[in-house]
Formats: sequence, structure tokens, C-alpha cells
Amino acid sequence: MSVVQNILRTYRHPQLMLAEIATSDAKEARSLAYLMGACGLAFVSQWPVLARQSYLDGSEMNMLLSASLMGWLFIMPLIFYTITIAMVFFQRLLGRKVSSIAMRSGMFWSFFAASPLMLLYGLISGFIGDGTGKQVTGFIWFITFLVFVFATLKTVRAKAQA
Repeated sequence: MSVVQNILRTYRHPQLMLAEIATSDAKEARSLAYLMGACGLAFVSQWPVLARQSYLDGSEMNMLLSASLMGWLFIMPLIFYTITIAMVFFQRLLGRKVSSIAMRSGMFWSFFAASPLMLLYGLISGFIGDGTGKQVTGFIWFITFLVFVFATLKTVRAKAQA
């Protein structure tokens, strides 16, 4: 299936889609592609915000874009890997034998599936600025991401018990 259809399926039935992602032939290259795609979309979502900041502050747009690029495409993947390693370690401390590749695939797909809301958040932040709309959109994005992450945890735990 296409990526867009899989994202829509994730919104409709997160646990079923994440079970498919975690139990399919989860490979490191695929999970890294999910993560880099999501980080790339997060970088794109920052463009309106950075353009607004550049206009209001008079700062140079290229400098802001390069700093955002460095953060989203080089530093955030390392942070996501660290978070998933900590999640796997914590699950193993609780006595659950979870697959680290399944956890990574599910976690990175969760971030990728929540990226349309992140793009909307970037648009609202850039065009409207600070306010209730920005806060509500950010909250909806964060809750959606957490729902997907908890569905991943539930799926990976169920797979480990089977």
C-alpha cells in the first residue's frame, strides 16, 4: 500500500496498523526511512515559522534554515534512537522481552504518521503566530503522537508474549 493510505489506516485503526508495521519484515533500513522521512517533514514544517521569525526579527533566513536542518536531520534522529533504546531497556527491566527493531519501527512510524498534523502546526505557527490555534494544534499533534506510541508499546508487548 502507499504511504498515504497507511497513514490514513493508522489514524483509523492505530493498533492494527502498528501491529502490521511491527510484525512485518521490520528492517533497520525501513525504520530509518520512516524516521528520516518524518524528520524531513518536520524540517519542512518549520519553514513558515522561520520565515515569520526572519521577517519579524530581521535575522537571516539561510542561517535559520541551516540551523533547523542540522537539528531535524542530524540531531533529532539520534535523539529518537536514544528514546527507543531507553524504551526497550525499560521494557526489559519490567521483564518483557521486546524486539528492539519492532519498537524502533513502530516508534518511527508513529512519528511519521503524526507528521501531517505537524505540518498543520507549522502552517498555523507561521501564518497566524502565537495564540489559541497554535496551542490547540500542537496539543492535538502531541496527543495523536502519544496515542500512536502507546499503541506501539501495546503491540510490541503483545508480540513479545506470543
